[in-house]
Amino acid sequence: MPHKDLVSWSAVISAYTQSGQSKQALLLFRNTQLSGLKPDEVSLVNWRTACTLLGALDLGRWLHALSGRIRFDPLSLAWGTALVDMYAKRGCLRAALQVFEKMPRRNVLTWSSTLCGQAMHELGKEALDLFEKMKAITCLRPNEITFTGVLSACSHAGLVIKGLRHFLSMDEEYCVKPGIQHFGCMVELLGRSGL
Repeated sequence: MPHKDLVSWSAVISAYTQSGQSKQALLLFRNTQLSGLKPDEVSLVNWRTACTLLGALDLGRWLHALSGRIRFDPLSLAWGTALVDMYAKRGCLRAALQVFEKMPRRNVLTWSSTLCGQAMHELGKEALDLFEKMKAITCLRPNEITFTGVLSACSHAGLVIKGLRHFLSMDEEYCVKPGIQHFGCMVELLGRSGL
């Protein structure tokens, strides 16, 4: 291409990221920076995905700072959720919660990323408290990802009865069909409890 704009760079970076070639995606990100193009929300989310897959937390933090320097709203729904997901997956739960709390709008993915991060890092009680808060103050319906976090949190906290109730409520109350990941969480929950 004789002229490469931000859309073309982002499309190629996204393709590399989605095909599991995150290192190549980050090299292209560097070339985008050298070309002098100002990133937009879509490109930042694509680049953040590559950082998360590679475990490049420092680069992800740099993107977070860059979003503020270029007068990009760092707390938009897509960008804020991407940051929460990145920080939560890398174990930086304080940073994830700071972004989460500053977001003016949150969707089910934002809530799920936060509580899944807490569950993943064995903060089961905190994840379950966040789930109850989500149900109490929003009209959002939990989805498959939300329930994976909830069941994992019950497992880490040793809450067998609560885990069984949440598992049953998936289909009965929320019309979410349990998948293999949910059954896996239940096996872990029961196994940890000697059942």
